[in-house]
Amino acid sequence: MAGRGSAHLQPNPQLPRRGADMGRNDDRPHIALRTLRNDIDIRDHYNITGVLGQGAFGRCYEVRKIGNERIRLAMKELTKDVAGNPDVPELRRLFNEIIIMNRVLSPHPHIVELRDLILGVEKLFIVTEKCCAKNLEDFYPSANNYRGKKIFKQLVEAVHFMHQHGVVHNDLKAQNVMFATTLMRDIKVIDFGLATYHQDLATRTHANFEPRQYYQDDELHPPGDPYTQTFKDIRQLGNILHSILAGTEVDFSEDEVYVPDDLAPVRTQIFDARATNLLDLIGPIRRHNDPNGRLATVPEILQHPWLA
Repeated sequence: MAGRGSAHLQPNPQLPRRGADMGRNDDRPHIALRTLRNDIDIRDHYNITGVLGQGAFGRCYEVRKIGNERIRLAMKELTKDVAGNPDVPELRRLFNEIIIMNRVLSPHPHIVELRDLILGVEKLFIVTEKCCAKNLEDFYPSANNYRGKKIFKQLVEAVHFMHQHGVVHNDLKAQNVMFATTLMRDIKVIDFGLATYHQDLATRTHANFEPRQYYQDDELHPPGDPYTQTFKDIRQLGNILHSILAGTEVDFSEDEVYVPDDLAPVRTQIFDARATNLLDLIGPIRRHNDPNGRLATVPEILQHPWLA
């Protein structure tokens, strides 16, 4: 998928591989695209056990890999005529997500993992880890100081890992932070459709990733310093932290027009002073009272006494 402002699907083999020079290199190989002689041959690889959802461009199934039936996975099925149309915004998001998950990011325990890419005659199959149906919105009411700290730290660690690889998620919200199981002990960040890659931000690389094979030069060097580039993720982390401490989803518009008095109050009887102090550094009230003030960076959030 070529074109200005979008990621390319096919790498250019003529370009040098400079990824290892950009910082620490995570050399676990990326997922290679496999092909089928016939679409029905997908049954030789995966056993479909249920339908998870129906989208505008295809279905998402629960599947089990042939030969390892114990592990449940999720498989998106797209028709090739749809998948090959670069002018559909939703598909641009999907292809961007594949590049981010497969080429840019190495595996992380709290980021949903791409497991397989298979191209058939008429269909494209995308296989990922399967999360349970619960997300942060289900977690908020039951969050206490111990569990809230644990889950929020997992999220911040995942975001820090993304930033080290040059990825800004741009859409951190309850619906995009799923749980691995119904016990709600471990999160999985999903949906990288709006994520952006910032070459200047990257200090780690995955499998000698060469960004110029997938992105236009003007996409690789957006304006601003690392704080400016990651500000949206930090702001969204503050919104999520307020929701954890309040025990309910706090809905913010994109431009964050709200009345502070209307925000759900923080449950100070449940959370200790360190939690509320961290909220004071990154939360919505701080941004409202001091719009030009600098928020804590992601490394600073990780070093805060509540999480350290």
